[in-house]
Amino acid sequence: MTNDTAFHKSPGAPGGERSDLTDKEVALLKCLADGHSYDSTARQMTVSINTVRKYVRSVYEKLQVHTKSEAVSKAIRRGYL
Repeated sequence: MTNDTAFHKSPGAPGGERSDLTDKEVALLKCLADGHSYDSTARQMTVSINTVRKYVRSVYEKLQVHTKSEAVSKAIRRGYL
């Protein structure tokens, strides 16, 4: 079995900070940056709303943030968006 999940490494991340985001997590951030709700994001990504919530928790942890606006802002600064 192969792992087809691609990771995006942030060039601006400090050495000790975990910040590799998957393709799905970057897609989620793009939807949030465009102002989509979790429900709209789920429809656009063709996943359940619970999956969107799981991606959001993972992104928040990896970027060490607590809100959507912080996540989008940090993703822009780090070159993900």
